Amino acid sequence: SVQGKNITIKIPPGIKDGQTLRLHGQGQAISGGKSGSLYVTISVQAHPDFKREELDLITQVSVYFTLSALGGKVRVPTLKGQVDLTIPPGTQSGAQLRVRGQGIVDSAGRKGELRVHVQVEIPQSLTQKQKDLLKEFEESIVRQSE
Repeated sequence: SVQGKNITIKIPPGIKDGQTLRLHGQGQAISGGKSGSLYVTISVQAHPDFKREELDLITQVSVYFTLSALGGKVRVPTLKGQVDLTIPPGTQSGAQLRVRGQGIVDSAGRKGELRVHVQVEIPQSLTQKQKDLLKEFEESIVRQSE
C-alpha cells in the first residue's frame, strides 16, 4: 500500500509546458530499498493577456487611428505591471513593436521580449464636425500627392 504525502516543488523560472521535473528520493521505495525518483510533468496555464513563444510574450494593444498616424505613447501590460510604449508616427495596423526584457526570464537569466501587436481602431460613429474635419484632411492629402 502506498501512502500519499504532500511535497513542495520549486518550479524553475522559464519552464515550458510539458517539461518534466525529476525529484530524487521522492518516489516509492522498491523492495525495501531506497526511494526512487518522482517525475512531475508541468502543465503551464494560459494567461488571459499574453501568448508565449519560447521566452517572448505576445500581446495586443488597440490605438485610435490618430495616435497611429501622429505617434505617441500608450500603456501596455507586462507581467510586472504596465509600461509606456512609444508608437512611432505612421504605425500601421498589424505592426509589431518590441519591449526588451519584458518577456520570460529563464533559469540561466536569459530574458525574452514583449512583442506588442498594434491594432488600429477606426471610430464607428462620428459627429458631423469630425466628418467635416476628416474630409478636409482627406482633401489635403489628395492635393499633397498631386
